[in-house]
Amino acid sequence: MKALLPFIKLFKHQWLMMFTGLILSITTLMAGIGLLSLSGWFLSAAAVAGLTAATAMMFNYFTPAGGVRFFSIVRTASRYGERLATHEATFKLLTQLRTWAWRKLMPLSASNMQGIRQGDLLNRLVADIDTLDHLYLRLITPMAASLLMLGALYLFVSWFDAHLALILCGSLLSVWLVLPWVFYLLGRKPGVDLLESKRVYRVQVLEIVQGLAEI
Repeated sequence: MKALLPFIKLFKHQWLMMFTGLILSITTLMAGIGLLSLSGWFLSAAAVAGLTAATAMMFNYFTPAGGVRFFSIVRTASRYGERLATHEATFKLLTQLRTWAWRKLMPLSASNMQGIRQGDLLNRLVADIDTLDHLYLRLITPMAASLLMLGALYLFVSWFDAHLALILCGSLLSVWLVLPWVFYLLGRKPGVDLLESKRVYRVQVLEIVQGLAEI
């Protein structure tokens, strides 16, 4: 975690777009929950109302149908905006990371970089930095959004039953804490092997290209 601190400090330059992406991600989740809940109730209520002619005539189809359309539009629009905001922040972070990497590499003399193959340097500039952009896009934003939604869910359910809200949100919080570590442990070795394979591939390709000039 300490190794990531210098890179996390770069996030403060893009805090506005990152915060916007987080808010839009939460909006997307809320709209999805609202759409799922309302559409489920609408289908069930319409089925019950259709059992008799009297209830079918009295049932209001228009308001729930409008709510379903509203949540659908909000979810689509917020998802699109969230993609724009998070990827805009990610691209700017990649620019800053590559600039930071070049500033660290340029002062180094040839003696300091002795023993480092050019393919390894290429891998550091491309693969390692590209991996870091997933830190915000694939980890920080989903984890933060799900945690905030968990708090909102607790407040909503506790309005009906505090004991049920505690059990439900406590279980979900346990899953939120445990699952990332489970997937981390399961994916650590394949991830390291994949990065090593990419490094070897880039080194070999660069050596072949450099060898063509001599041929």
